[in-house]
Amino acid sequence: MVKELGAQYQRRIELRQVGARDETRLLGGMGNCGRPLCCHSYLSEFMPVSIKMAKEQGLALNPQKISGACGRLMCCLKHETDTYAELNKTLPRKGDSVQLSDGVRGDVVEVSVLKQMLRVACYVDGEKELRDVAVAETTIVERKKKGMPPAQKRAADAQREKKSGEAAAKQREGKERPGKRSGAPQQERTREKKK
Repeated sequence: MVKELGAQYQRRIELRQVGARDETRLLGGMGNCGRPLCCHSYLSEFMPVSIKMAKEQGLALNPQKISGACGRLMCCLKHETDTYAELNKTLPRKGDSVQLSDGVRGDVVEVSVLKQMLRVACYVDGEKELRDVAVAETTIVERKKKGMPPAQKRAADAQREKKSGEAAAKQREGKERPGKRSGAPQQERTREKKK
């Protein structure tokens, strides 16, 4: 085809493959939001979009929901990522321990970034209770470290301290009982090794 076109028009002809995004930009269409596609209406160049951006925005990682008309990740994820990053700096994360305005303490179960709302699991009178509260009504008591929520970490630390206390007590008991362990078998082993 290139040869035929070159011979017919007496010009150098180049054929280039168009990517999925470029094809969508040329054809146009409507996005999931019901507006004309950003790439067709105003985007001059494509920016790299990663799955990390979707995670930061708390979106379900369902390819059908986060993909645009071209089949790639939606360009609007890139536009909104700066706003979400700014809001996430001040928000408590999932698993953080917070104190509510009425003095009740609980762990964050769910975070709604745009609404600035939290769902907190509180223990009132020995019963677990879920409360939806505004971020402004809470103060962060303890940040979740990697791996486990603060409440779970406190329980694990307490159990570890208990075990180390028991081990120390057993060690003290062993030192108090003389003659329980003798060095004779150890001396015999060392003599055998030397031979």
